[in-house]
Amino acid sequence: MIPPAQACRWLNLEGGVPPVHDPPDPESCRGWIRERDRAGDAVFILGGGGQWFLGNEPERATHILSVRRWDRILDHSPGDLTVTVEAGCPLQRLQETLSEAGQFLPFRPPNYPHATVGGAVATALAGRYGPAMGGMREFLIGIEILHADGRLSHAGGRVVKNVAGYDLCKLYAGSMGTLGIITHATFKVRPLPPASRTGILEFDHLSELLETALSLRNRVEPAALELFRSGTGFRLPGASSQRYGLAIELRDSEGPIEWKSRELRGRCPGIRFLDAAEADSFWKAWDRELCLALEPDNGRAVARISAPAGLLAEVHRWLERVLPGHGLSGHAAGSTLLVLANGAGFLRDLRSRWKGQPVYATLFKADAPLKQGLDVWGPTTQPLPLMRRIKERFDPRRTLNPGRFWGGI
Repeated sequence: MIPPAQACRWLNLEGGVPPVHDPPDPESCRGWIRERDRAGDAVFILGGGGQWFLGNEPERATHILSVRRWDRILDHSPGDLTVTVEAGCPLQRLQETLSEAGQFLPFRPPNYPHATVGGAVATALAGRYGPAMGGMREFLIGIEILHADGRLSHAGGRVVKNVAGYDLCKLYAGSMGTLGIITHATFKVRPLPPASRTGILEFDHLSELLETALSLRNRVEPAALELFRSGTGFRLPGASSQRYGLAIELRDSEGPIEWKSRELRGRCPGIRFLDAAEADSFWKAWDRELCLALEPDNGRAVARISAPAGLLAEVHRWLERVLPGHGLSGHAAGSTLLVLANGAGFLRDLRSRWKGQPVYATLFKADAPLKQGLDVWGPTTQPLPLMRRIKERFDPRRTLNPGRFWGGI
């Protein structure tokens, strides 16, 4: 868990760190949040603190609500493949509990060691398994919300086949805590694959990598297809700063993994498979480098850029000219790049150059001074007037995380 003072370094808060309220459970918080709402205060919601790098600079912040003590696993039904857990539960601890029953959730968001269930839902960042296994909205089947006026509401339920009413779970997932305070959530879980294997391929051109990744995704169905290149802010042991790497993670039972490995060797003779120790070291280094890149006050910016594969390669050729030596990671299966650079000015030029085309560039992380005057989220295809009306209906006084989401929501 990141201390509140350290988490606040990602934000530009006037007057320093606001007072922190740390209630033991949601019920004891209802009166407090109602008073804050009536007083016109602005409340920031704190779980592990590891996702606070994401979003616009806050409109204002008078209080911090910590949900870290809401950390119980309320119900786990291995036979039904469901789990209900409070928002403050560390995601890593939940995964350890699920693994004891041979199950898991395919979520590994950035800053994974500090991630909580509530933060993962609020940001909807699934990590490297999302493009192949499904994102947060595919696994979230029930949720309880504490609203700014002190009311509690529920959506979904604790069974997978629950079709009653509107699916408000999908509305809350990715809403950045602007619509309500997540108290607990229910997920459908997956059987934990008994075996895994990681292979590495190298390419001279990103376009070749993306084309190969698309072919492999459809043929061998890997759990993860992650691209990388060493450079500013992202350096993996043994990785080249000249060539592009593709990390292919297989997760399945032994038989299918052997078949998929043979397929990969046949289609990609240059593939190098890592042994178990090497694979563990590789993915730990990956997580560590991304955590370092996301640290506050390091002068680095991380931009998330998504586009169709052919167009994404064109965008990156332009980036090579304007940002020589930048670090690179991303989801090859999802045609998404994470570009690590010193400074964020290139984002304006990128958005202008590909305006009107399906190129989406978000300032994933930047120090507070770099965010000044820059639209973090960028243009959106989402209906902003409708999103604003939803915010007005759910949080009319703009008490919860005001200004952090698209369009200053």
